[in-house]
Amino acid sequence: MSLEYTVFMAPGENQCFDAVAENIIQNIPEAKISDDSHSLWLPGEYSHWIDFSIEKSDDGFFIVTNMNGSSNKSLFQLIETVLNRLSVGYSIEEV
Repeated sequence: MSLEYTVFMAPGENQCFDAVAENIIQNIPEAKISDDSHSLWLPGEYSHWIDFSIEKSDDGFFIVTNMNGSSNKSLFQLIETVLNRLSVGYSIEEV
């Protein structure tokens, strides 16, 4: 089952996607970034499946995850670590 989240950034602080993507790639080498650098995904176990994706939006980013448990928690920790390190205001809401 897919879960969807929206990460809302405080006004003027929407330039964090690159830092978040870089942190995910450093910690999860199989992560892929799109040619336009607007999205990142983790390939699934089966061809053409995606376990996790994050995509830029006008006011933050959008997350879709098919993962659960500790794997999902670890990814959100990678995201929140960067946002906290950058001291930006944000909120994460399940859609």
